[in-house]
Amino acid sequence: MDPSVPALRSMNPRIKSAVYALPLVFILHNLEELIGMASWTERIPAAIHPHVTTLQFAIAITLFSLLGLVTVFGSPRLINSVWHERILIAFAGMLWLNVFLPHVLATIVFQMYAPGVFTAVLLNLPLTSFILWSMYRNGRHSVMSLFLLIASGGAIGAGLAVIFLRIGGWAASFFWTGACVESLLAVV
Repeated sequence: MDPSVPALRSMNPRIKSAVYALPLVFILHNLEELIGMASWTERIPAAIHPHVTTLQFAIAITLFSLLGLVTVFGSPRLINSVWHERILIAFAGMLWLNVFLPHVLATIVFQMYAPGVFTAVLLNLPLTSFILWSMYRNGRHSVMSLFLLIASGGAIGAGLAVIFLRIGGWAASFFWTGACVESLLAVV
């Protein structure tokens, strides 16, 4: 691949459309998770998933969704095309892995609906499978390259989930306790 050609411009139009759909599908998935995550985390062991509030989770998925938008639409202007394509594959790989870990697995293990499982199976799985398979089939990446990028995307995504949930918890407690208002009043 010619590194001087931006990654998205050099893609097949069908693959490019699928990549452009990634953030939208990710946002829809995050919204499905938001609807029931707080109550779901109260019914499962905290060791599996820490208990979260709706506000904490809303903040975390907002950060994740913004990162998804920047990954697809913002980063081509910031980095060269080879790295941008790798980041896109890692993002798609993260969403692909997320179908199985935790959504499908949690639904099977706990024998109840896991927030996000519907959009994970019905939207994320076909879209990301198409993108990843197309990248392989078009000779853009080897099986090993895809495996490493998918694994990297999954590991980075898991780490970011922990970080964003902590930020969400901090921000939610900051706003909820009135510390935000007190801080603003102290400035004035």
